[in-house]
Amino acid sequence: MISSANASSSVLVGRMNVAAMDGDGFTAGTTETSAANTSTINTCRLDAAIMNDNRPTGTANAADPAPSSPTDSEPSAPVQPDTPAQPEQDSEPEEKSTCTISVRCDTILNNMDSLDPDKAGYVPSSGVLLSKTTVTISDGDSAYDVLKRACSAAGLQLEASYTAAYGSYYVEGIGHLYEFDCGRESGWVYRVNGKQPNYGCSSCVVQKGDNIVWSYTCSGMGKDV
Repeated sequence: MISSANASSSVLVGRMNVAAMDGDGFTAGTTETSAANTSTINTCRLDAAIMNDNRPTGTANAADPAPSSPTDSEPSAPVQPDTPAQPEQDSEPEEKSTCTISVRCDTILNNMDSLDPDKAGYVPSSGVLLSKTTVTISDGDSAYDVLKRACSAAGLQLEASYTAAYGSYYVEGIGHLYEFDCGRESGWVYRVNGKQPNYGCSSCVVQKGDNIVWSYTCSGMGKDV
């Protein structure tokens, strides 16, 4: 059995031990642990600072602001005014080549007694079926091409046939007046600049400025025109 004195002494000793442990053990341990933790945190911060100073150039840190684009600071190029369009110079129109043509039957007026009575109504009192007319021509056009073009424009009847033996067209009738309507030697002949070619009209190439005259002959194969 423990006495009251001993019990009190034991309790006192126990409290002192506890106090000593509180002062020398737990409190000190807690202080050392806090200091150690503080040292560790400071060391990590120092290492992070060193790493930041030693990171490669151009490596962006999450905390660093994004660099501005070079183009944002460069001044924009001045806008050049639109160059006014130069007016197009009108080229001189190409001069067209032309010739003249006329169709006459005035020789019939001197040979009415030889004319087929059914054709009298087709002979004008002036003896002119087509007055002198200017026709545009192209390279290679023949006297026949010009006649056909002029008759078509004037609404004048024309009939011709191709003669293989001569390699040319033969004009049979103009304005409903045909060969042999006014005699056995009657028919159509043509002259270019006052001269009668000795070949077919579709073989006669027309030149710029030529004057073509188609005439109805009643005798002499054109000697009366």
